[in-house]
Amino acid sequence: MDDHKTKLSREAQARIDFVRSVIPKNTKHNHRQAVITTLGILIVVIILWIAFFGGSSKTSVTVKNKPNVPKAVSLTTTPTTTYSSQFFAMTMTYPRNWILKDSKHGLITITSPLTNLTSDTYKLVKGQVILTFAQQGSIPSGFNGGTHLAVLNSALVAYTNPTQFQSSQTYISFVQYPTTNVIGGLNGVYVTGNYGYQKDGVIPASEIQTINPLITATFRQCQNTACKAFEPLTITSGSWSSSPIGSIVTAIISSLVFTN
Repeated sequence: MDDHKTKLSREAQARIDFVRSVIPKNTKHNHRQAVITTLGILIVVIILWIAFFGGSSKTSVTVKNKPNVPKAVSLTTTPTTTYSSQFFAMTMTYPRNWILKDSKHGLITITSPLTNLTSDTYKLVKGQVILTFAQQGSIPSGFNGGTHLAVLNSALVAYTNPTQFQSSQTYISFVQYPTTNVIGGLNGVYVTGNYGYQKDGVIPASEIQTINPLITATFRQCQNTACKAFEPLTITSGSWSSSPIGSIVTAIISSLVFTN
């Protein structure tokens, strides 16, 4: 009888040992490890999704009331002179070696000395920059008709000493005329006040017509050193910021003080 009980107890113990052998050890630890691994995979997936899709939105140019006011630009490396226009009720500073002409009837031009300019075909040519101040609505002939594009994002320029008659800053915009077929070709730089434009966006003539005075910088290629013979020039948009001409024109605009 006792031998029979002993045999049964041995068989029961053997079965218990078998069951224990097939049950995974540290079940709670394995479950915790699986949860941690799953969370890690989810975090990696989220990071990759943000990297590829979260930064794909375009940056737009704010048209009005941009809070970040840029620093004013000044002419510090060249002798300057100051000129006041009664017609436009404004004063400005420009380099002495630039030539100013005032019609006294709503048209002022300031012409640079002969300088190196990079054409839209990437050729270095001798030419000049003409900064023009005209009455409201006096749009240059190249701007009439067709679609005019911004070849760069508009840039904010802060006035050095703004008065109560002007804002603290203005946009300058980079215009390509419809007759220009070269990508990135820059025909003129316009002072556009509160109007800012994104690269490749359309610049409506209806908005340019409201600006007073209309201030533009255009370019011409000279056929001789005296520049008695010349023709309109389209420059590469990239050369505007990389050449001294862009800095000088921006500094003249920054110096403008309106008294009425």
